[in-house]
Amino acid sequence: MTKHEFISFARTNIAELPSATERWLSDRITQSPELLELGRCTLVSREFPISPDGRVDLIFDSEDGRCRYIVEIQRGTFDDDHLVRLVDYAALSAEQAPGMVIHAVAIAEDFTPRAHRVAFALRDSVNIALHRIMVYRRSDVFTWFCCPVFRSELFRRVRPLNGYPAVPDKDKMRSRCAPSVCDMLEWYESQLLAIDPDLILNYTQAYIGISYRGSPVNFVTIRPRYECCIFEFRTVDTEQARTLLHDFEQNFLDYDTRTSRFRVRVFPEDVVTRGNQIEALTALACLDCPNIESKISE
Repeated sequence: MTKHEFISFARTNIAELPSATERWLSDRITQSPELLELGRCTLVSREFPISPDGRVDLIFDSEDGRCRYIVEIQRGTFDDDHLVRLVDYAALSAEQAPGMVIHAVAIAEDFTPRAHRVAFALRDSVNIALHRIMVYRRSDVFTWFCCPVFRSELFRRVRPLNGYPAVPDKDKMRSRCAPSVCDMLEWYESQLLAIDPDLILNYTQAYIGISYRGSPVNFVTIRPRYECCIFEFRTVDTEQARTLLHDFEQNFLDYDTRTSRFRVRVFPEDVVTRGNQIEALTALACLDCPNIESKISE
């Protein structure tokens, strides 16, 4: 039986990597476009002059030739001005490549709340995706990846986040939730995919669990309400977990000692203000689950 060694990496920021310029990030993504989880695609152009005063960082085409991805990279924070420029590039690309489905993809270390709101407002009219650069460090060793934090309904409709078909329980449960809660659940599933592509949300009639390679593991369970969700993180009651929960204030409900679960009320706006804490709590619960060989442990 293979013995796995757990190596702990601490979350850091890209400023700790002086060599990670936008050009360096562009090189890495060009070499490994699978980082963007867009399926099989090929590079079409870099620094493409799409207009007299604008250049697109990267352009990819899907293997079947149906989709074109307009990619903009920002080493720091991506604000609404950057987002408007990206959408403009996508519109210009649609004129230059008629018949292709154009996707706008933003990559940055973080996104301003206003950028999130603009992306959400455009969700029904623009194929748009926001990917956050996640950097982790252990001594002098760094690792990083791109984590999708938002994908519009049109983006998901053309290229779903995973290869699993919708199930009746999923459609029934989501019909009882506000659209913003459905978007939050899609965002959360993208966080699971960033940990391990084999992790997916498993919808039942009573709650939403998590499956790993087809088997339920449920280190997090979600009980949707119309305007929010109750998240239940199964992990040890530690000071680290309590610190992550501190910002939730009155929405931190309790710790159930019988099931070893923290119960937290999460609203859609928490994706922007407390998304990092939700990601970290999920990672803690995943590490405590003995049946998963996740990327966190590699």
